[in-house]
Amino acid sequence: DTRAGDPAGARNILRSRALAWEWADGAVPRPLASYGPSYRRDLRRFLWPLLRSRQWQEARRTYAAARPLLPRRRDRVLALVPEPVVWRIRYRLLRQGGRTRTAPSPRW
Repeated sequence: DTRAGDPAGARNILRSRALAWEWADGAVPRPLASYGPSYRRDLRRFLWPLLRSRQWQEARRTYAAARPLLPRRRDRVLALVPEPVVWRIRYRLLRQGGRTRTAPSPRW
C-alpha cells in the first residue's frame, strides 16, 4: 500500500515487477526498455516524496529497486526530474511542434 507513506511498500511494488519480468523469461510482447516511460513515471511518483522529506537513504533504496526495470540510462536519469519540470518541458515541446492541442493541467 503506497498510500500509507511507507517507502517499503513502493520498493515491494518495484521488486515484484522486476521479478515478474525475470519470471516471464522472454514471453512478453515488447522488450522491457519499451516500458521505460511508464516505469519512469512510477519511480518518480515513489521517489519524489522521499526526496522532499529528505529521506535520502530510503530514496536511494527505492531508486536501486527500480534499476532492473529501467535498463536504459536515459530513463533512470529522467526519473530524477521533478514532475512540474516534466510538465513544463512537455508543454513547451508541444507548443514548438506546432500542435494546437496543449497538455492537460497536472493535478498537484
